[in-house]
Amino acid sequence: MLSDSFEHVENKMASTDVYPGMLLELNSDDKVIPHNEADEIAVGLFALEDALQGNTVSDVYEEDNPVSIGIPRKGCRVWALVTDDETYAPGDYLASNGDGALKKVTATGSEYKLAQVIEDLEVESGAGNTHIQVRVI
Repeated sequence: MLSDSFEHVENKMASTDVYPGMLLELNSDDKVIPHNEADEIAVGLFALEDALQGNTVSDVYEEDNPVSIGIPRKGCRVWALVTDDETYAPGDYLASNGDGALKKVTATGSEYKLAQVIEDLEVESGAGNTHIQVRVI
């Protein structure tokens, strides 16, 4: 998390592998999973890097381990995972891709926009887990 204007939750376990920057949701077992419905409403739970353990945004939370979660307030800046094979520019809107990542959408293309890009980034095809700075809207 880049801003300190968020609620921090640490007592939720991962139901599957979770990467920092992923958009998350709770399953029926009260465990976190990657948000899995593209272009649908999301609470805005983001996996944070486990900095207290010396981990970075590249270190995965493995299944059945506690995940550090940030619930950002409007205007908060976060590191978010984004889809590859895309060029991002400040002001681009993002919505859930249905796999924990965010994808670019048009201003009128999704009523469930979660964030706006705040930096330029070109992500090549097959790049994998790529982080970008976004502002929660």
